[in-house]
Amino acid sequence: MTVRCVEPAEALGGPNDYLVSVAANDELLFPHVDSCIAIAFILNDGSMIGGHVGMQMPTAANLDPHGNAMQICNQMMQRVGNAQVNTLLMVGDANWENEFIGNRNVVQDIIARVGCINSLFIDTGSFGGGVDVSLNPRREMVFVQRCTGNHALVFQRPYARITGPQIERPT
Repeated sequence: MTVRCVEPAEALGGPNDYLVSVAANDELLFPHVDSCIAIAFILNDGSMIGGHVGMQMPTAANLDPHGNAMQICNQMMQRVGNAQVNTLLMVGDANWENEFIGNRNVVQDIIARVGCINSLFIDTGSFGGGVDVSLNPRREMVFVQRCTGNHALVFQRPYARITGPQIERPT
């Protein structure tokens, strides 16, 4: 089964949510990650937790990318329970490394909050128009493809190759 993790504004209308728990054999899909950041925890039992962070929450009066990211990250951490986060995956553009309101590095703050040694941030800035991000547990792979035009695959990586902190800037 594929579990969709949508941006908060889309989650208001249902049936999907911006914060999801995914069983070990199910796929996690983040549709249309553009100015958002997708966060995925891959847990030691193979299950996943996903959070789709927008620059502005639907009911908020102002943009707060850092606050939104930390709020959703904290909600994700509550769902971890007794499990362990083996891999932390984040996908978004470089604005999340120096957010334009407080000049904070959201990516590094998430890594520090989660405390996971194995992390990967994929900078989507060169792709344009947003991407779809999927985590396939059967192949243990992350796939990033354009969500416009021909839906071309632009990045893929096995989870096992995420050792230590990494940043990818595909062209």
